[in-house]
Amino acid sequence: MWVPQAEQISDRWHLLDNLSAVIRSYLEGYKSDIRTVCENISANEHEKLKSTLLSQKIELPDTKYSALFKKVKELQKEGKLSQRVIAKELGMNRDAVGRYFKLDAYPRNFSEPIDEKKYSSFIRKLWKNGERSAKEIWRKIKEKGYSRDYPHFYRYVQHHVKTHVDIPPLKIKYPTMNQVNRCLFLHSNERTTEESIFIEALYDKIPHLEKLRKRYFEYRNIFLSKLPDKLPTWLVSAKELSIEGLIRLVGGIERDMEAVKNAAIYELTNGQVEGQVNKLKMIKRKGYGRAKLPFLEKQMMILNEL
Repeated sequence: MWVPQAEQISDRWHLLDNLSAVIRSYLEGYKSDIRTVCENISANEHEKLKSTLLSQKIELPDTKYSALFKKVKELQKEGKLSQRVIAKELGMNRDAVGRYFKLDAYPRNFSEPIDEKKYSSFIRKLWKNGERSAKEIWRKIKEKGYSRDYPHFYRYVQHHVKTHVDIPPLKIKYPTMNQVNRCLFLHSNERTTEESIFIEALYDKIPHLEKLRKRYFEYRNIFLSKLPDKLPTWLVSAKELSIEGLIRLVGGIERDMEAVKNAAIYELTNGQVEGQVNKLKMIKRKGYGRAKLPFLEKQMMILNEL
């Protein structure tokens, strides 16, 4: 039936979904850049973790001389006694006290003997798997031909094995395009720290992405806040981005300007009509092509009765 006084109202959900589809399509063209961003972020995080692990101070058990070093540094900090008096009080050589005065940390110059180098990977593997008894490790490498005595091996463990840091391998997580889209449309206070770093890196890598996201929220606000007069200004700003898909979308909106503006004016929506059309399409695809028109009629009658 023809209703000349009726006004056409575009469906708000489809208007927003069409713009979302443009952004998704735009991101699809930058998959390699998204992968590069993920790789760079993962590499940076791995370097930070590596630096943190390597900078951790590992305290070794005090020896006779390291304990003397601490006492010398404490007395030096107090500044009341001379090197001669400190040496006499601690029973040390004055030259040794002088050397300790110049150092910030106790020197541990235990070099790794050639014997241990042969077994270092095996020793570290045992240590990594939870074996913390130096004597048990010594017994196991003795079975493999190690010839040094236990006291020597114990010193090796103190200086080399306990101070060894295992750096985890670099792992790169590549998000799906759906995850990228979801993260992009989250507000900054809704994102995790990792997600915020990822999106900021995407802004730097992908041209116009930040502006495109801003245009999306401006467009959505036109309908949520009922501001149809802002639509022409938005169309101009959208065209300025020179994105092919966005230009096509703007052209479609301009051709149907009144219906789109009405979507920002009225509460009415054609969502019900869209729902009925979807039901019809579903019924058609379920059997109309095979069962012909009589089957479609029966399906529609059942649907109307429901």
